[in-house]
Amino acid sequence: MQEQWKSLSKYKGLIEVSTLGRVRRLHRKSDILKPKLDKRGYLCVHIRISKLGINKMVKIHRLVAEAFIPNPNNLPIVNHKNEIKTDNRVGNLEWCTHKYNVNYGTGLKRRAYNSRNQVHKSCPILQYSLNGEFIQEFPSFKEVQRYLGKSYSNVWNVCNGRGISAYGYKWSYKYIEGKKIEIPNSYTWFKKNYGLDLSIILQDLSFDIACAIKYILRSGHKSEQDVPDKAKEIEDLKKAIWYINDRIKELEQ
Repeated sequence: MQEQWKSLSKYKGLIEVSTLGRVRRLHRKSDILKPKLDKRGYLCVHIRISKLGINKMVKIHRLVAEAFIPNPNNLPIVNHKNEIKTDNRVGNLEWCTHKYNVNYGTGLKRRAYNSRNQVHKSCPILQYSLNGEFIQEFPSFKEVQRYLGKSYSNVWNVCNGRGISAYGYKWSYKYIEGKKIEIPNSYTWFKKNYGLDLSIILQDLSFDIACAIKYILRSGHKSEQDVPDKAKEIEDLKKAIWYINDRIKELEQ
């Protein structure tokens, strides 16, 4: 394919892009901009035009598509047909929807592979009655959402200690060996007063016990305008008790 160049109207003709995925500037001297890889593996160029107030990194594949590929339906995504993110030739690009892009080619298989053994992406969730009786286990928050027909955000809040129950049930993460306990910024007082990193101390304990200790330590320290809130202290202690009972049930099974 013979390389063709087109100027981009939104850059007032000062930037040109080619059918081979190269970008050049014309406002100083006609030179090719050096591409860089972003965190997701796409090639980008830094476009800086002072008189237009433009100073940003731009993905090359979007520039090529905007210049050479019609988009009458105003589709939002540019897809790489051969799934090689650095191949920005115009013949390898197409406009599409988010759904088409997500499910294209080996997309589902690659995401499943990349999510293996990553607890933060797929962690089993346990459902309990309000009396603490185990009901069932879900492989992920997405499955909880499908089951309930409602957003999993409230369930996530309960699992992360930001609520007692959601949708008439109690919820928790299933204990997974090696899962690191998360310590919010509100625990900086512990390190300041005792010189110890609480996350390091708790990460070797079971998840339930680590959470129980975390809430016991927080009780009486979470306050507004330096005035301890008894309701918050009671709530934290109840959460600690729930996690302790949950661990006891697990050991008794």
